[in-house]
Amino acid sequence: MPTVTLGQVFGRLTVVSQAPSRGKYHYYLCRCECGVEKEVYKSSLTRGVTTSCGCLFREVLTERLKTHDMSGTPTYKSWTAMRGRCTNPRDEGYKNYGGRGISVAPEWSSFEQFLADMGERPEGTSLERRDNSEGYCKDNCQWATPKQQARNRRSNINITWKGETKTLTEWCEILNKPYMTIRARIVKGWSIDRAFTT
Repeated sequence: MPTVTLGQVFGRLTVVSQAPSRGKYHYYLCRCECGVEKEVYKSSLTRGVTTSCGCLFREVLTERLKTHDMSGTPTYKSWTAMRGRCTNPRDEGYKNYGGRGISVAPEWSSFEQFLADMGERPEGTSLERRDNSEGYCKDNCQWATPKQQARNRRSNINITWKGETKTLTEWCEILNKPYMTIRARIVKGWSIDRAFTT
């Protein structure tokens, strides 16, 4: 087994002294280049698993977040929210997304690729899937206004009339008819033609 000597350097860590063993595991007190002292398991030092007090990881993570300089922007928040509801069982939206098989395209694990495909999020919009039965990917997503989002809900009623299929909301807007009145007529069993033209 490799030996560890006082003053030996492992990455950013310099061995200061031997620390109390924990059972059969040997530890060493090390001082990091940043000044922080930390007890490190011997094998972690000799195998190169631990090379700093943790400051190296923080620096790498910070640098990674700086590469696109968009952390905290609406676009970045949409990306993180999308990934959360599809991949994190503890996310409050998971049951309606990841929990029912909605996934994120592998290439969108990179924020940079998501940004390249979607562009920056326009004000007053949010991320929408065109087909709610499919996952998040370039071909199935768009930035949509709340009105557009409402028309694309799974609970919407799609109606075909005169060869065209639209949501009931859209038909009511086109015909200038009150939504609740038309919906009530259809629920009562009226034909679409009668409900729309009466």
